[in-house]
Amino acid sequence: MEYPYRRAMLKDLTDNYKLNGLSYKQLIALLGEPLNSSRDSNQFYYPIYEYYGSDIDPIYTITLDITLLKDSTVGDFKVTEWKK
Repeated sequence: MEYPYRRAMLKDLTDNYKLNGLSYKQLIALLGEPLNSSRDSNQFYYPIYEYYGSDIDPIYTITLDITLLKDSTVGDFKVTEWKK
């Protein structure tokens, strides 16, 4: 899946917005629905970048990982890079 603007937007988002403390509804209004949203889980992520090389499986990804507290506010977030 292509996300042509997300890499550029990520720096602005993490530098200029206070994500910690946002309610789940505020987060969705700001970023849209996450890829793996589930009412049973307090963790979800937004894909930022995926590179597949010449295979169908990605060999490099960047995600914005969000953790919600029990009161459904953002408790923590991190940017995760993964390489095969």
